[in-house]
Amino acid sequence: MKFFLTIVLFTSLLLLANRLIAQQNKPIPLKTIPLKPNSKTEKDTTPIPVVNGVPQQDIGDVLGRLFKSKPTSEVPDSIGSKPLVSIAPAIGYTLLSRFALVLSGNAVFRKTPQSRISSIIASISYTQNKQLIVPVQTNIWSKDNTYNF
Repeated sequence: MKFFLTIVLFTSLLLLANRLIAQQNKPIPLKTIPLKPNSKTEKDTTPIPVVNGVPQQDIGDVLGRLFKSKPTSEVPDSIGSKPLVSIAPAIGYTLLSRFALVLSGNAVFRKTPQSRISSIIASISYTQNKQLIVPVQTNIWSKDNTYNF
């Protein structure tokens, strides 16, 4: 019994100390990252990663060479105050609910150009057991990045 109480007390103090350290309010500075190089004077100098003497490429590089497309030099900031929405259907299976049809989606946006990216993630599932499941997860920042809802 004494050993059990010692373990519980030690674990409680450890968790409490961790929460006290984690709650320090140090704002994360936001930096402006240039989105596009000046195409007249600057070129992309990112080295191609090499693993065991073989240069690594992704499917975009292979398809670009295959269809002879030129890389675009302008990359616009695509996340603004207007939400960007994506939706994807899926199917799933669990032992409890059996088969399920799922429609998942998310939306990302910013309150101001200097604020952090806010997101809303949701899905709707209809299972073989006639269950309707609708989880929603939000990460919405206030205008001055003070609050996260």
